[in-house]
Amino acid sequence: MSLLGQVLAAIPDVSFSILKNPDNEAIQTELQKEPHVIHYLGHGTSSQLVLVDKDNHVKLINDQEFGALFLGRRSVRLVVLNACASAQAGNGSLFSGMGPALVKAGVPAVVAMQYPTVQLQTASRFSRALYRALASGRQVDAAVNEGRNLLASDSMTTRDWSTPVLYLGTRSRRILDFQSDNQEVVEKAWETMRFAAEQSGSLPALTQLSQRFQALAEKHRTLRLLRETDNQLQDFRAASSHVYSLLAKAQGNPAALPFSDISSAWAALKQDQWQKLRAFVEAHKETREADWYVRLREKHATIDALIERIALGDLQKELNSHKELLAYIEAQVTQQLGNTIADLVSFSDQTLPLLSTA
Repeated sequence: MSLLGQVLAAIPDVSFSILKNPDNEAIQTELQKEPHVIHYLGHGTSSQLVLVDKDNHVKLINDQEFGALFLGRRSVRLVVLNACASAQAGNGSLFSGMGPALVKAGVPAVVAMQYPTVQLQTASRFSRALYRALASGRQVDAAVNEGRNLLASDSMTTRDWSTPVLYLGTRSRRILDFQSDNQEVVEKAWETMRFAAEQSGSLPALTQLSQRFQALAEKHRTLRLLRETDNQLQDFRAASSHVYSLLAKAQGNPAALPFSDISSAWAALKQDQWQKLRAFVEAHKETREADWYVRLREKHATIDALIERIALGDLQKELNSHKELLAYIEAQVTQQLGNTIADLVSFSDQTLPLLSTA
């Protein structure tokens, strides 16, 4: 195993894939293994990576195409692009390039390199420091700073210390917060308790406690999903605010509606934040079948048709309705979140006394 692989393997309960000069097929194969960390070793230019197949044929892949490979890949928590200029955008835009494209696809954190030429030694030393910091429990921004500080300790007169750039697509900076308990150990411990309960005649109490724990775990899972859904909806509402601000300019007069601006803003919203929200929802059966998601999709289909027909009056009404619907959905999810927390607290209080009888 390489030195980098040894450092990655030291992070508890985290699976990783190291992609060295891969092609599309190799990337997809690794993503199907559902790794938590992707470390890309290869070459890049502004908004493009250089892929090399098994026959040494070279193909350039742009940021949008590369980001599309990661849509719906919920296991991936961090992508490190050890490639020259991977943090640069070809058109000079702040929100284009490999890092932003991966964040839009749903990757919580991306580390990319901002200069056309990155020394191999620089990238290697930074990566080891980054992963060691993550393995010690540091948040991702603090881990990136650890790597930068290591490079800066050599010489602040070089640009190496400022080469790595961090892109975040989540409010939480603790991107690898996995439980360190080994499932096999837990199961063996539970079997030992079960055997002791059989011998002592307290198996019914232990069975009841086991059922309670399973129900408690399910409630925790529901709570986590609701929190993620709430965060996704807040991000979508924030992105929708630009469309709403353009709508407000018309002040209720359809003739004054800035149609070209609204249609462009709507297209950007659908391509970016809506695509990210859809990828999240489609990955969870509970949200995929939720009434609010069905209603939001129907609303979007209606607005798409009105934009195509340039039906200004109806478009204005539907966009206002979209804003109201989104506010209603957020309020509904927030209420579900509050109810679930209250239910979880009550259920936990009811479960604690059983510990003394099991």
